[in-house]
Amino acid sequence: MQDILNKIMQLSNNMLKHAEAGEWEQVTGLEQQRDPLLKSLFYEDVKPEHVEAVRETVLQTLDIDKKLIGLTEANKQRLAEDIHLIASRRKASHAYTEAQRSP
Repeated sequence: MQDILNKIMQLSNNMLKHAEAGEWEQVTGLEQQRDPLLKSLFYEDVKPEHVEAVRETVLQTLDIDKKLIGLTEANKQRLAEDIHLIASRRKASHAYTEAQRSP
């Protein structure tokens, strides 16, 4: 059990590290590895001696996930701003091109 909990924490911390670096594909890949491990915690009986470790791992994972959500939302906002800027520049470029064509 402890090996699974350690792996969940390792994956979660790596997800956060990659998210902070803007490496979203790596975050997604790590999440796909972590998801079945997390689910296994809820589908298997947990021995009484592991309950506290599982609880602590779940709480830490939730805390990391909150940080990941915040980083995701910030990145989403930056992407929306970039898309708006690109659209504005495209519109300005099109207007300039059309103005050059007019006699």
